[in-house]
Amino acid sequence: MSLPNLVIIGAPKAGTSSLFRWLSDHPQASGSSVKETFYLMDPGHPLLNPKTNYHADGLKGYETFFAAAELQHKIVFEATTHYLYQDTARQVLREITPRPQIVVLLRRPTERVYSSYQYTRNNLAAFKEDLSFSRLLEMIESEPMGEFAERFCDVASSYVLKHDIQYSQYIDYLSKWLVSFGRENVHVFLFEELSRSPGSLMRSFARRVGIDPSFYNHYDFERRNETLPIRNHVQHRRARKIARRIPAGWQKAFLKWCYLKIQSTPKTAFSHADAREFARLKRHFEPYNERLSQEMGVPLEAWQ
Repeated sequence: MSLPNLVIIGAPKAGTSSLFRWLSDHPQASGSSVKETFYLMDPGHPLLNPKTNYHADGLKGYETFFAAAELQHKIVFEATTHYLYQDTARQVLREITPRPQIVVLLRRPTERVYSSYQYTRNNLAAFKEDLSFSRLLEMIESEPMGEFAERFCDVASSYVLKHDIQYSQYIDYLSKWLVSFGRENVHVFLFEELSRSPGSLMRSFARRVGIDPSFYNHYDFERRNETLPIRNHVQHRRARKIARRIPAGWQKAFLKWCYLKIQSTPKTAFSHADAREFARLKRHFEPYNERLSQEMGVPLEAWQ
């Protein structure tokens, strides 16, 4: 049995699904049996794995996600995006020997918040009533958690959205990981660079974590887990329940492709209200981004 020597800890909606797949395909890397184990979440968190988690099963339970790892795999890893915000994940991972490398993908905060909204609204179909982006932000800032949660179909989605602005103040969380792991073991990459030049980013990533970068010279960089506008959210919720009963494989992938051909719609333009909220959010995040650049040396030209 193995424990990971590399963990992708975040951030949500910043390209981690693509990174997980691209790294899993490398012959010197072995990914966890599921992309997001949610094994090391804090007690009581709605995303905590209810079947097996650290608080119930310790490190022995964690090892089961990495049973496929073999001697030729230099990298054994998982990617649970919400670990960035979890004390349990940070405290447990720093006690593993050897201490794992930590990888973080960050996205321009305003766009990450908007993408999370669209993903919850469309891919998850988790809103009980359709909400504009500007209305959602108003609710995040004004409504208590209990009242806010009543507008959603599941607790986890409401919890994540309620914290999304706070979650995009990256430096507040990253500074704790730096103290626990040291700057040399925390690797920060930008979603915008991953989108613009995936080959260049993955070769740089491979060199940083000690695997052969030439694997990505002619690799097909297929995107994963993209947000798609959905026509009928009620039907989409039903389809998601049915999909959970269908085993993974080419038949399920084909059915999903056919379904999305019918259900997905062209992306809509921002409303004037959304544009105003973007400008307001941009001002809110500026001091946090400045700290991120100064304290971690992360070049943020791609966010300008």
